[in-house]
Amino acid sequence: TNSGFDVWSNSTLENVGSDRATNGDFASDSDWTKEGNWAITGGVAVASSTANGSGLYQADARTTGKLYELTFTISSYSAGGLQFDTNGAGGSLSPVYAEDGTFTYVFEETGVGTERIWLSAVGTTTLNVDNVSMYEVTPGCVGANLLAHDGWGKTGPASTYPDIWRVHSG
Repeated sequence: TNSGFDVWSNSTLENVGSDRATNGDFASDSDWTKEGNWAITGGVAVASSTANGSGLYQADARTTGKLYELTFTISSYSAGGLQFDTNGAGGSLSPVYAEDGTFTYVFEETGVGTERIWLSAVGTTTLNVDNVSMYEVTPGCVGANLLAHDGWGKTGPASTYPDIWRVHSG
C-alpha cells in the first residue's frame, strides 16, 4: 500500500517526531546489516554487482496503521535497481528505483513480519545510496498550521486552524 490515502500528497504531509533511520548518512560503517556485496564506505552505502534480493537494512519498530515516509538518494547508478520493503518479506513494497535521484515513498504500516528499513537490490545492482531518512507522517490538516489536503485550504486561530474549506478553480 502506498499510503492508501489517495487525497494526500507529499506536500500535505508533515513529520511527526525524529528521524527513525540511524546513520542514514552512512558516516560510519555501523547500524546497518549488509547482505551480499553491500558495503558502507566514503559516506555512502555501495551496491557493487549486488545480487537480486540482497538487502541493506536495520530494525525499526513502527505502529500498525500509521503513515511513514521514506526518503533516500541514489547516485552513481549503472545497473539493477533498488526497492524498499517494510520488512524484507514482502510487506509494503515501493516501486523499483533505477536511476540517480532523490526518492520519497509514503506507506501505511501493515504490521506484517519484522519491521525494518529494508532496501533491497532488484536484479544485479550497482549504485550508491545516501541520505536515508524515515519519519512518521500525518496529514497536514491535522497539524496546527496552514497545510490541508490537496485542493483544500485551512484558516482559523494559529493554535488550532479548525476551518477546512475546498479551493475551487474556475
